[in-house]
Amino acid sequence: MTARPTVLTALTGSAAVLALTLGACGGGEDEPTASTTADADLDTGADTGSEDDGGDDGGDDTQAADGGTGQVVVAGTTYSFTPTTCVFSPGDAQEFSINGPGEAEDGTPVFVDAVGPNQLVVYVGTAEAFGEADTIYEVNPMLGGGGPTEPMAGLEAGDGSVSATPGFYRVDESRTEFEDVGQGELEVSCG
Repeated sequence: MTARPTVLTALTGSAAVLALTLGACGGGEDEPTASTTADADLDTGADTGSEDDGGDDGGDDTQAADGGTGQVVVAGTTYSFTPTTCVFSPGDAQEFSINGPGEAEDGTPVFVDAVGPNQLVVYVGTAEAFGEADTIYEVNPMLGGGGPTEPMAGLEAGDGSVSATPGFYRVDESRTEFEDVGQGELEVSCG
């Protein structure tokens, strides 16, 4: 009957790893109770940073650097936005996620969401992610009869920037009705 203690020990060990993982990820409002590298190095005097310093942890590349800009031109209107999320795959720059709020030339709020290499949505009338929009413009290769992995026309991506000349569709909220509104432009520099 040694299997039961072994299973219990494995479950206890798994629970401890889960608790440490959740604590380190900031899963609650309380500070993590798990020891960090900074805590362990206090005895040596090494300055490894702390959880409260607000500095870059080296793994969070989801926030765009200051100075990032984006512009989408669709149906003759220019929408400028500030990318607040800018992530590129280390193995393929055409695999990216870029989004952020902005506004049209007339001040109408917009939210732009681009997922490379083939998805781009402009929500006109809201500056919130996936908010209730007055108009939705979408680039989706399947709307035009293409394959689901077909990249946007003219797509160039790398070094924190993206440009493309995709075809846009005006779609309804349920994505069941769409109208071809022609070729547009996408230019993003993540700064």
